[in-house]
Amino acid sequence: MSFLQSLKPDPKNLRSDVMSGFAIGLFSIPEGMAYAQLAGVNPVYGLYSGMVGTLVASLTTGTILMISTLTTAIALSTASVMQVAGITSSQMPGALFTITFLAGATMFVLGLARLGSLVNYVSNEVMTGFVAAASLLILIGELGDLTGYDPSGANKLAEVWNWLANISSWDLTTTAVGMGTILLMILFKRIPKTEKSAAVITLGLGTIIVNLLSLSTVALVGSIATIPRGLPAPMVPTFSLIPQLALGSVSVALVALVQGAGISTAMPNPDGSRSSQSRASLAKAWVTSLAASSTR
Repeated sequence: MSFLQSLKPDPKNLRSDVMSGFAIGLFSIPEGMAYAQLAGVNPVYGLYSGMVGTLVASLTTGTILMISTLTTAIALSTASVMQVAGITSSQMPGALFTITFLAGATMFVLGLARLGSLVNYVSNEVMTGFVAAASLLILIGELGDLTGYDPSGANKLAEVWNWLANISSWDLTTTAVGMGTILLMILFKRIPKTEKSAAVITLGLGTIIVNLLSLSTVALVGSIATIPRGLPAPMVPTFSLIPQLALGSVSVALVALVQGAGISTAMPNPDGSRSSQSRASLAKAWVTSLAASSTR
């Protein structure tokens, strides 16, 4: 399948493509903001970075079946890099854009050198363990938002213990909304006609219910960050932070490439061809480099 053919819409699938794009795009708004929060930065950055990345990747990626967006592993890796480097609040958001730029540069070099296939040597066991660990970190990181009580502790296990030991401090309304959302998601996933749009339906119903009932103790996005009107102006990364962030940025790039490789190699294109990991590396390089200058 040529590049121009991949851009030409198929009339037979146009309706389903439009619905899929709408559902994924709508759900990507809170998803991107949540991932940015996992990285320890303003949720607005995830909103705009996801917007730019998806548009650029759709024109440059090596497979038409992959959705290029923010991921939990990348968010957690970025947060770890900034924490180890000792980045302060005054150095943000420059540090975030510097990591993004360096990760894109790393992918670009690997793609030009045709070294993208190196990520194929990462074993399934390693990826399974990595994804499982990332999932646990996400669950623990969201305990506060789920129940309205932010646990504290020297490590993640201590935070879980503190969370369980203080059940009396949980906000009942917040907990009910969180558990209800999970149940609705499971319910709509089991209904044939709503399984593909379960996330969008659940998000919409939850938003309507919280606003109609005026649940004041349930935190809203507006209480986490101020969402500006319109697109932000471009911003240049803080190059003085490169010595502190260079090595960590390489690790973020490798995490992103390995995740992409695991998906693209498992699902061939409709014409039977396999995606090129080197081309995927170049595509991700364009995505991350443009995202580095797209938000402020």
